[in-house]
Amino acid sequence: MDSVIKGDKSRFAWTIKLYIFISVGQGLVGGVRALAFNLVGSHIANEVRNRLFRAIVSQDIVYFDGVSTGELTSRLSSDTAAMTSPMQTVLSATLSNLLLLVGGFVMCLLTSWRLTVLAMTSIYPMSGEQIKKQQQQQQQQQQQQQRPHAGRKMTQRRLSPPPSPV
Repeated sequence: MDSVIKGDKSRFAWTIKLYIFISVGQGLVGGVRALAFNLVGSHIANEVRNRLFRAIVSQDIVYFDGVSTGELTSRLSSDTAAMTSPMQTVLSATLSNLLLLVGGFVMCLLTSWRLTVLAMTSIYPMSGEQIKKQQQQQQQQQQQQQRPHAGRKMTQRRLSPPPSPV
């Protein structure tokens, strides 16, 4: 923005080109990252499927009398995918957030190490307080969820007919 105010068109054009180059680079890196996680996830899913297949094949013949072919096929396909998909998502999100954290910390240090130290000394106590507040909210939600159950049980006892004498 300084180059626009000063009327330096060449500096402004260079900044815009740099921004475009960084955006395209970020898109390419994101695509490579997604491809890598998909490849790792499919490899893990394939390994789980192979181990499950070996475990199914090693069963006694009695096992196959009680289980249908469709159920076995479902276990090999959809159950393994349902098991490995969350792992792939969590791994991707964890690695991405870790890289953002480290990158942000390095940028802070390069900008001003004094401000970084000041920020870190104020962030950690605030995050501890935030964790305490979240724990209190979770306890309150659990208590609120238990209250309707107790009320329903009391209503059921009052509305149910008295036991008949035998």
